[in-house]
Amino acid sequence: MEIDEVGNITLSEKEKLTLSALFHDLGKSSWRRLPEEVLRTKKGILNHEALNKDFIEKLPEGLRSFKEIINDKTSILRKIYKVGDWIAAQQRESLDDVNEEYLRESVKKRPLKNIFNREYYYRDSSLSTKFENFFVKKDIEFEGFRKELDKKFKKEISLVRLKGIDFDELIVILASIIQKYTITIPEGAYKTEPLVDLFTHTKLTTALTIALYEYYKETGEKEKIEELYEKLNEIFNKILEIQKEKKEIQKKISETLMEEKNTIFGKFKPFLSIRGDLSGIQNFIFNIKGSKALKNLKWRSFFISFLMDVISQNLAKKLGMTYLNILFCSGGNFEIIAHNTKKSKDIIEKFGEEINKFLFDKFRGILFLDLSYEELSAYDFSSAKSNEITFQGNRLNKKNRKFIEILDFVLKGDDVKTRCEICDAPISNKNNEGLCNLCLKLGKLNPKEIYEFLDYKNLLKKFFGKNPLEKDLFIRKININNFNAYPFKFYGGIPPYTRESGKRDYLNIDDEGVVGDYLGAAKLDVDNLGKLFRRGGESLINIFMNETIRSRLSFNLYWFFEGIILDIHKGKNNENEKNYHEKVSIIFSGGDDLFIIGQWDYVLEFLNRLYKEWKKFVGFNEKITLSASFNIFRKKYPIKKIAEELEEELENAKEFPEKNRISIMSNVFRWGLFEESVNNKREDEFKMIIKLKKQLGNILKKEKKKGFLNRIIEITLQIIKSKQRKDLPKIWAIRYYVYRSFKKLDKETREFLRSYDGFLRDWYLNTDKNINPYVFIISAKLVELESRK
Repeated sequence: MEIDEVGNITLSEKEKLTLSALFHDLGKSSWRRLPEEVLRTKKGILNHEALNKDFIEKLPEGLRSFKEIINDKTSILRKIYKVGDWIAAQQRESLDDVNEEYLRESVKKRPLKNIFNREYYYRDSSLSTKFENFFVKKDIEFEGFRKELDKKFKKEISLVRLKGIDFDELIVILASIIQKYTITIPEGAYKTEPLVDLFTHTKLTTALTIALYEYYKETGEKEKIEELYEKLNEIFNKILEIQKEKKEIQKKISETLMEEKNTIFGKFKPFLSIRGDLSGIQNFIFNIKGSKALKNLKWRSFFISFLMDVISQNLAKKLGMTYLNILFCSGGNFEIIAHNTKKSKDIIEKFGEEINKFLFDKFRGILFLDLSYEELSAYDFSSAKSNEITFQGNRLNKKNRKFIEILDFVLKGDDVKTRCEICDAPISNKNNEGLCNLCLKLGKLNPKEIYEFLDYKNLLKKFFGKNPLEKDLFIRKININNFNAYPFKFYGGIPPYTRESGKRDYLNIDDEGVVGDYLGAAKLDVDNLGKLFRRGGESLINIFMNETIRSRLSFNLYWFFEGIILDIHKGKNNENEKNYHEKVSIIFSGGDDLFIIGQWDYVLEFLNRLYKEWKKFVGFNEKITLSASFNIFRKKYPIKKIAEELEEELENAKEFPEKNRISIMSNVFRWGLFEESVNNKREDEFKMIIKLKKQLGNILKKEKKKGFLNRIIEITLQIIKSKQRKDLPKIWAIRYYVYRSFKKLDKETREFLRSYDGFLRDWYLNTDKNINPYVFIISAKLVELESRK
């Protein structure tokens, strides 16, 4: 994109084609949001094609020259973007049986279904972290047309300024606005399940279009592309005929596509699906120590997210792809759609070698990027193939990995006298703080660069001294809370706020929230995530896996764990809720993982709140569940050990076939019981724990038997599990089991045992006592911890 001195804009052929794909279907937004009286003309109701032409006219002057591609039906460029559109459209799921009244009256008003549970729907809204704005409902009634959203969408598009930016930045800006306003708009609804949003469809269409264009420019195989265009046109005409019938549409469409499997539709493979998986993340983040470990851990988790953005963007750029060709980048993984040529494969392999050399030089083999790719045809994107793809792609860099592992082993054996006080890496140039360069830079990172704006070029300089990957990486300016900055990017790693100092802190949480020198910590992740994204995911969400669905699933996880979680953390999803950000530090939240540290009772309550919001988010799908672990640790306990122990307890929680469990202080429970236990009596429970802790501590000093604490824990768990199983226990035996642990009982011990016995009886029989029995377990565990001093 070139802009002369007087502001005239000249677009290249590729840039025009990119915009053609990006804006090819956006008239659907207006068609769904504007009522019929607004769309009615003398010639009838405007369709989405006519509205799309009007939408394009709202673009900044100078960008509209791509219209020539849309209007020229003989142009190879138009055929390329139409092929991209048709391939992406194959990923719709057709309805088998619908009546004419349903089609005539409901298509325009039909909302987007929740991808996790199609019995629930999204409310039409612009993208935000506020859960109530798009909260999914079952059998939602049409809530009226959202004319104000259509108006805001067009206004923001018209306000885009072209001076001072390049085309890559322009695409990021335009795509971010489109995502903001079309993320809850269905891409298709005529005899089609409205499962795919308009932005995700547009993104895949643009990615395929650019990939096919680069294939055409490199190979010159115009005839094959035109033949594919004709074949897809023929197939879609057949599908339109099938859709006039009322029964078994999906089956007939799949059969039609299967019949064409051995034609150019299935044999011509101009596309590559490239996947990257960064291994060693857990070791990189948690392999730290010292007094600054917790703060440094938070910055390290941010650094991984930042690094994956940089790597995926650079690989896409080297391949000549756009920001939209990155279907997803989250949780240490990314997928890119590109063109299948020898040059592309050479670039990918060389890039993998360069990146892994760079990662080894910086991190001594802790981090490694595993790259793989698979050749794809138009058939491979179809619903007929979706349920059989397992991605047996070509794995690259195996030799490099082995070499690096051997080299790392050799180097680790060297006699290094000076090591970093945080990550234990060898230090060549000693500095006053005793830290390696990375930990030094992470510790000095200005929070405003994250909470307000990010400038990737400046951050690259700060972390690496210079951009080690590519000099002209476009700048991504990101504003966390203001969606008028593009593209938006959530960031979940937030330290707790300390009232006394007025600053955010990691260790010095309010005195009233800390039991002695102890903090609560927890880890959480989504169950069966690998199965969800690979073959077999349809058993969890009843949808065939394809690129569109994977892209939307990835965004939903990102939306929840890096966006919605921010409002939950601030208590904004419930008027009566506490501000967890004063007591809980989100150390890491991304992909499907969460790691938090803070005041123990607030940590438990936050987990409970998160679980409730998650159930709503996935439309109460009982197969999409969470597992978590929680425990209490000394403040000075090594952060790496905390992470390792929580991970081990998390694995214990996942051992149950149905998973969906939480491990509390090494004891595994169903979430349902935990939900009941966290209630409005939190302050009473906290006071009760402090009181019980004191009582148990005094008894332990007198009796000098830790077995008494274990017996309290065992009996309490017995009662909890008996109630959970609805199995009436021998409740009369509690007192006997406890009393027999002591030869002589003083008054204080007898009073404690009497109240303990009565409490468990009342709790089991569902009387007015609703303070949960976990208070005995936690109190006993705290006394046992303190007794280790």
